[in-house]
Amino acid sequence: MKEEPTREAFFLPGGQDVRLFALHSAPRRNVRGALLFVHPFAEEMNRARRMVALAVQRFVDDGWAVLQVDLAGCGDSSGTLESTSWEDWLGNVDVAATWLQERYPVPLMLWGLRAGCLILSEWLGRNKGGHPVLYWHPVSSGRQHMSHFLRMKVAGEVPEGLDARAVLQGMRSRLDLGGSVEVAGYTVSASLVKGLEQSMLDFPAAYGGRVCVLEVNSSTRCELSPILASFVNRWRQGGVIVESGVATGPAFWLTQEVTLAPDLIELSREALARLVS
Repeated sequence: MKEEPTREAFFLPGGQDVRLFALHSAPRRNVRGALLFVHPFAEEMNRARRMVALAVQRFVDDGWAVLQVDLAGCGDSSGTLESTSWEDWLGNVDVAATWLQERYPVPLMLWGLRAGCLILSEWLGRNKGGHPVLYWHPVSSGRQHMSHFLRMKVAGEVPEGLDARAVLQGMRSRLDLGGSVEVAGYTVSASLVKGLEQSMLDFPAAYGGRVCVLEVNSSTRCELSPILASFVNRWRQGGVIVESGVATGPAFWLTQEVTLAPDLIELSREALARLVS
């Protein structure tokens, strides 16, 4: 009879009296590797929860120990985005990675979704680690991602008749002065916006890990988007071992209703086995 996996929810110290909500799922024996998940930004995090939960279940069935952590100011962690900086988030990844490495004497792997990939990219650059990486539909440019987030203010909250460009310029001015801005119920600090905007999807020099990048597309297209394909080609030219693929399914991190992309989970299971082989 198959043993039930271990599941535990707890809090990790996030610095400055911040507590990070953590969810640990793992097989009771024969753990083949430890997987740290870093979630997307803002509402994409909430919309992706069901898909991530299903993936975690399947990964645990395959022998992976998985740690999910809500970054400071997100989800069930304490703090606010208004009081959180980009440096705080990188420190949160430090805390989570350390917890996993101390608990499991097995390879540490990193799993990011959307903007979570940008956070992991910078964390890897600072730590010079060679941890294998699984990226789900990564954001390639932090600045473009944040610009889209700010435009949500104009699209959904600015009354008709107001100059949208002036509204955006006003938001940029507040951020330049170190203030915060509120968009779609999220009030974010200037330091968090600046850090995200300066982030890029990349790997440090002499990175020794292996990478799998998976994109999601609702059509039957099997090629990566041109922008992501250019990143993959550049990494390969720099000596990084990269595999990539396209999963058929909806953009579950964007849809109002709960949607799933089972193909993405199955491709990920296969990739995880290869990343540590």
